[in-house]
Formats: sequence, structure tokens, C-alpha cells
Amino acid sequence: MYKVSFQTNCYAWVPKGYTGLYPGGENTLDYSLRSLAKIGYDGVEVDCVHILDTRLWMTSKEQRSLLKKAIADLGIEVEALSAHEWPLPYASFTSVDEESSKLGMEWTKGIIDLASDFGTRIVTTHVPNPQIRALKLLPGMPRGFLRGIGERGPIFGKPRVYTEEERGLMIQRVGECADYSKDRDVIFAIEEYSPVNFWKDFIKAVGSSALKINLHVGRVWTETYATKGVIEEPSLPEAVREFGSLIVHTHCMDYRIVSSMPPFTGQTTRPTIEVIPGAGECDYIAFIKALKEIGYEGYLTVECHRSDIPPEIQASQALQNMRRMISQATI
Repeated sequence: MYKVSFQTNCYAWVPKGYTGLYPGGENTLDYSLRSLAKIGYDGVEVDCVHILDTRLWMTSKEQRSLLKKAIADLGIEVEALSAHEWPLPYASFTSVDEESSKLGMEWTKGIIDLASDFGTRIVTTHVPNPQIRALKLLPGMPRGFLRGIGERGPIFGKPRVYTEEERGLMIQRVGECADYSKDRDVIFAIEEYSPVNFWKDFIKAVGSSALKINLHVGRVWTETYATKGVIEEPSLPEAVREFGSLIVHTHCMDYRIVSSMPPFTGQTTRPTIEVIPGAGECDYIAFIKALKEIGYEGYLTVECHRSDIPPEIQASQALQNMRRMISQATI
């Protein structure tokens, strides 16, 4: 029976973005952990914005030891930490820009150290774009005032055009983070998977046993829908089998096609909306069965972003749905 985890970004999500950009939100990390433990989750993935808000990566080893015990006393495990860089403006550890690269690398390695001290095996992240540049801000302007320049990396089936220098930097810097993780008994799990061959070749080029895949269920589904215009099952099981033992973590989201709306301008498929896992069109039963086939033993980690539904309700309904689908898949 798989354990179920919840990523805390749902508790930090508000209609206009993350509460990390709007200080004073009431859904603190402490509240989020207590809420998820009370609902009945086995584990939690602490989101990057909560790490940023609480300055967790700046705490001492003694403070981390006390915090680890306090969380354990709640009866919930910190099974992963998110090192996504987007809350930090113009941060990219793969960037050709020295300032952007320095900021991104310090942030990422700091979270890897945090995971090691917590005894957490998984650090999740995207591979940031090497084309991101640091913005030159006026003296005294807060870092969070502006976002970075550049787009994300080659995700969702749309690989960017990179120079040989940029691709070399991506391989070198991801390898540096993976080796840093390996030295601390941590796995560096990138949330990249499409195109499959690109990332399998990329991981092979990096050549680190600590570099693995964090498979995002909803995004595999939406990518299949966007590129083919129809879901040709079993798209999710095929993705699982393609990556096999490279998968060490999952993000479980769900989507539903809005059939009453025509395609947006420039698109050939109808719009989709995010729904609570188990309430949409992702075939979770087949997905979980495929995970069993490849011998996956990690968490099924729920990720929700619905700002119109209280996080406690999303978390409760998602846990109920996930446990029902796990039970059905293991019959």
C-alpha cells in the first residue's frame, strides 16, 4: 500500500500567486503541517515558498534537529523538499549569467543540506533555463519586486534552442547539484520528462546516480492532450515504463477538459481546468498499477493549486480519493 503525501504549496496559494509574495498570510508552514497531520497524511513535501518564508535553509543544525523532532511528534514525515527557484527572482543555477547562477546554486545547495540534516531523501526541482539573467535593480529595491528574464527549460514537449555552451552548462551544473546531493545521501529529482528521449539522454550525459525523475502525473496527461488533441491511453503507464527505475518521486494533479468551450485562439484543443486528483480524467488506477510493475516504493504526493477551494478541503478530498484509487489498483 502506497503512502500519500501532500505538497504544502496549496496552503501558500492565493488568487494572485503565492503568499510568499504577499507577507502575512495565515497559512504558515507550522499551520500547514499540523493541518495535514490532522487530516491523516503520511508525509509532506515542504514547498519552496514555505522554505523561503521561514528561512529554513538559514537555521542551525541544532535548530533543525529540534524542528525535525517536533514534526515527527505530529506523526507526519517530511518526505521531500522543493528546491524550485522561481520564488527567487532571476535565479538559475544553470545560467550563463554569473549573478543568477550564484544565487540559484546557493539556494539549491542550501536546500540539499537542509534535506540531509532532516534525513529527507528527496529534493525536487525543475532544471532552470540557462538563458535567465539577473535584473539590475535600483538600490534598495526588494529582490521579490521583479521576476527573472527568460523562460523555463525544455519542458512540456517544447525544447528550447540552446547553444553548445548553454547545454554544457546545464549538464555541468545539474551534475554539480547531483554530486552534492550524493555526498549527502540525498536524491536530486528533476520534474522534467517531456520529450522523454531528451531527458533520458540528459540524465545519461550527467552521469550521476543521484539524478532521478519526479514524475508529474497531470502534466504528462496535459502534454499528451496538447500534442495529440486526444488522450490515447495508456499514456500515463507508458510514461512510467519509459523512465522505469529513474522515477523516485511523483506529483499527483488532475485535469478535466472543458467540453463546452471552444479552443482558445491559436490552440487546437479545448481548455482544461485543474481538479482535485481523482476527480478528473487522469487514469490513476492504470498509473498506480504501472508504478507497482516497475517496483516504485516512494510516496504518491498530491499537488493542488485551486485558490477557490480552501486547502483543508482540497487536502481532505484528495486523500480520500487517493486512498480509494490505491486500494482499487492493488486489488
